[in-house]
Amino acid sequence: MSAPDKAIIPADGAPDAGGGPEMRGHAIRGAAWMMTLRLAVRLLSIANTAILARLLTPTDFGLMAMASLALSVVAVFGVSGEDLALIRLGRPSREYLDSAWTLKIIISVVIFICALATAPLARLYFRSIYVELIVYLISLRVLLDGFMNIGTVYFRIDLDFAKEFRFLVYRKLCDVALVLSCVLMIRNFWGLAIAIVLSKISEVILSYAMHPFRPRLRLTKVREIWSFSSWTLLVWLGAYFAGKADEYIVGATNSPAVMGAYTVGAEVAVTPTTDLIQPVMRAMFPVYSRLLNDTERLRAAVVLVIGATASVCLATGLGVSGIARELTPLLLGPQWEKATSLVFWLGIGGIPVGMNFCIYSIMNVTNKFRLTTITVWGRLALLVPTLIVAGRWGGAPAIAAAQAGLGFVALFADFFMLRLAVRYSAADLVGCLYRPLAAALAMVFVLHVVDQMPHLPLLTSMILKIVTGGIAYLGTLTVAWFFARRPDGVEALVFGICARFIRRRAQSWS
Repeated sequence: MSAPDKAIIPADGAPDAGGGPEMRGHAIRGAAWMMTLRLAVRLLSIANTAILARLLTPTDFGLMAMASLALSVVAVFGVSGEDLALIRLGRPSREYLDSAWTLKIIISVVIFICALATAPLARLYFRSIYVELIVYLISLRVLLDGFMNIGTVYFRIDLDFAKEFRFLVYRKLCDVALVLSCVLMIRNFWGLAIAIVLSKISEVILSYAMHPFRPRLRLTKVREIWSFSSWTLLVWLGAYFAGKADEYIVGATNSPAVMGAYTVGAEVAVTPTTDLIQPVMRAMFPVYSRLLNDTERLRAAVVLVIGATASVCLATGLGVSGIARELTPLLLGPQWEKATSLVFWLGIGGIPVGMNFCIYSIMNVTNKFRLTTITVWGRLALLVPTLIVAGRWGGAPAIAAAQAGLGFVALFADFFMLRLAVRYSAADLVGCLYRPLAAALAMVFVLHVVDQMPHLPLLTSMILKIVTGGIAYLGTLTVAWFFARRPDGVEALVFGICARFIRRRAQSWS
């Protein structure tokens, strides 16, 4: 390896997460950075969505959603997990990095060609020539994605979440600026389509500006990386189709306006949950990978994260569902009134979606891809016929409700499969879940009481629900934790962080 390469690729002396307290410190700092990141990105996305919802119509959003679905059928084959393969290696050499970059380029070129070939099929499926034309344009995003700088994977390998934070925030800022600029100039769906391509160009440029590694074409380690990535691809395919089956059925059986209401409703309802869970799982993956040889510590970490994930998912999922009547018109405007019932059911359905992120991340890092594949594809086989029947019976709201119900059914199977991968007991699972479940019930009761108050303005009602529901949830969670004699869990982590913060403030004032 040349001297410049040694400078670019971090040395083996990067943060060692081998010790217990140090590992927890890395995990907490990583999760905190990623949570802060998602909060910043979510605030930008909320502002972006609120503006776009008033500049464009549900039909514009529906056409873009249909084109994106048509493209993603092909693009999902490019999610082959090269970055996860590199993280599992711990300290990959330049040879591995170059091979992963080369493999991603090859896959992107193949998928780009396939996307162009499938565009006419999208027109037939969604019955719109505009969908075909949009697919031709936004398929450039798939091609460009293969040229991203593979060196940014070291932000996660080295647990350098501050750089990861900056990279993703800068990327989101570019996205928002480009989308708003293009839509303000064009004022229809073409503005969104052009912005998608320009955003990917800016993302590729930013990846090289943020990390000094410069990849080269190399094939020597492609087979080794693909042996890991091929199983990742199978999992991703099943998870993708299970997560998007409802949108495909809505798009095929309804107008673009209904499709637009459904996809925007899903963004409003589900992303508050996924935006908090995904970054934590992103931070935890390298931490889990360093615990693979310590079964007991891995089990303890898994139980802790399941409890923390449930606490977040129940609060956000049920919270968004509880304020759907107020949130939808206030955020999106009166033309989106039909999305209210969709936001209600999709918010509830976001709970098992968030839990799945946690479970699949653990199973992937433990290399239990066969178990994950069985779980994901089994769920898909049950989901598709159920959603088709629901759609014919009650339209888009029935599809959203069926998606939520089946999500909870599948969650039980996910916990069973996870138990085969990580040997936790039923008592471990009950112990980490009963407190957030009790807090969720208290919050739902309070939201129901507020709903019975007559003649409240929408904004007043929403603020009252957020404040009282939040107090009920956090208060019940805290009381249950104290009654349980303060066990190790998310509550202990939060109290520990708060105690350290107070001590530091007190020392700085003294």
